[in-house]
Order: sequence, then C-alpha cells, then structure tokens
Amino acid sequence: RGTHQMSNIKRKESGLTPLPFAAAATPEPVPEPVEGEGEEAKVPEDAAQYDTPTTAEPTGTPGNLRMANVTRTGVLRGHESSVRGIVQYERNGKSFLASSSYDKVVKIWDVATCKEVTTLKGHSGCVNALVHFKIGGNTFLASGSNDASVILWNLDTKSTKKLKKHTSDVRALAVLEMPNGDVFLASGSSDNFITIWDLKTNALKTTLTGHTSYVYAFTFFTYGSTPVLASGGNDNKIILWDLNTMKKFADFVAHPKYIWTLINFEMDGKQYIASGSADMTIKL
Repeated sequence: RGTHQMSNIKRKESGLTPLPFAAAATPEPVPEPVEGEGEEAKVPEDAAQYDTPTTAEPTGTPGNLRMANVTRTGVLRGHESSVRGIVQYERNGKSFLASSSYDKVVKIWDVATCKEVTTLKGHSGCVNALVHFKIGGNTFLASGSNDASVILWNLDTKSTKKLKKHTSDVRALAVLEMPNGDVFLASGSSDNFITIWDLKTNALKTTLTGHTSYVYAFTFFTYGSTPVLASGGNDNKIILWDLNTMKKFADFVAHPKYIWTLINFEMDGKQYIASGSADMTIKL
C-alpha cells in the first residue's frame, strides 16, 4: 500500500484469476461521440403527467427497501436544452441544486421549494461539467464549457473568475482536496490535456499530458499517503497521477471503447476504481 507499481493494479473478475490491466484488448477505432451535441430542446407532449408527485407501488419484503419508499417530490423546469450536470450543496443552512446545460447557463434551485433561485450566465458554449467547493468560508461552483473555459462562481460575494488554458471543450472537472490543506481543481478537455489549478490563488499549477484523445472522467482518492487522480477518456485508457509529483505512475488500456465515467471506493481494505464505458461494461 502506497507503492505505485503496475503489478499492483488488477482487474477483479468473478470466477477468474485477476489479470493486469495491461492485458486488456487492443482498442478499436472509435469516432468521437456526438450524442446530444447541437440538439434543440423539445418538451414532450405528455410532460405534464410527470409533474405530479407520485409514490410507486410497493414491492419487496418487510425490512427491505421497497418501491413504496421512493417518491418523486418535484420537477425542476427552466433549462432550454439538455441538462449536462447536477451538484448539490449546503449554504446558510439550506440545500440547493446547481444544474448545467447545453443552453450555456448554470441554474441554482432551492431544493425545499423546487424553485429556481437564479441563473448564472457567462459561458458562450454548452456547460458540460459542474462541481462545488468551499474556500475561506465562501461557497463556490466551478463550471466547464465547450467555450474552452472554466468559470469559478463565488456564491457569497457574487464574483467570478474565468480560467482559460484549454484550446477545446472542457469535458470534466474534479476538486482535489490535498492532505496538506491545498485545494486544486482538475479540468479535462477535448484538447487531450488535464490542467491543475490552485483554487486558493486561481493560478495554473501544471498541465498533465498523457492522454491521446478527449478526457471525459475523473475520480480522486488517497492511496496510503499519496493523493491520486485517475482520468479516463476517448483513448480508452485510465491514467493514474501522483499529485505529490504531478507525474503519472500507471497508464493502461482499460476498455476497447471510450470511458465515460469513473468512481473509486474501498472494500475489504483494498482500493478499487470502477470505470463505465461505451463498450457497455463496468470494470473494477
């Protein structure tokens, strides 16, 4: 634990001896996905029927989660095109949602009332990614857009800061809370690069190079005493980055098609990464 070696990284497969990621199949050429790009917002003709709060019919056995426990309490309408990101955060004792959309804006919603609070305008392209964080007692959102920028929104002072380094769409964001108290922001882009920003100074810390195509997904965790960023994308690879040195220590093909999403978790004292891909599989 804490030693970074490719031999330590295994894929868990039920009934099979775990194999190194390096043994994964050679990726097949995959065109850049275009789902939702350029689409126009269309409200379904039967949309009204989904606005009424409902409780599903009960199923299951006593003591287990049943469908009767699942209730829809509200529908939030206001965006003019597809919603790309949602985050929840607490501020001044209240719960809020922030949503980003292909309509180029970020909207803030009061969870208790399901009402729109405000609209944040500043991007000139689809807003793909959204995260929240706190610095110095202030609550922030960070949004990444097809206009190649990241905007930091201070929800307390109402000020903004635009971070501009990428040359193409920003596809992924992750807040990196370092063991020493530093707070960084990772942004992944269609320019194949990952930029790391210091959120306390808004300064660019470094640019990580290693992917050969678009970067779609991040997950952040601490392995032993080492902060690690895992990134995945259109080159079908997962890259693990040691954030103490800002260098990659593992680089492997994880799927035969592009990687949409990553998460990490611990189980039985071991660190896992789960990756979801366009190949219709999830791998551990």
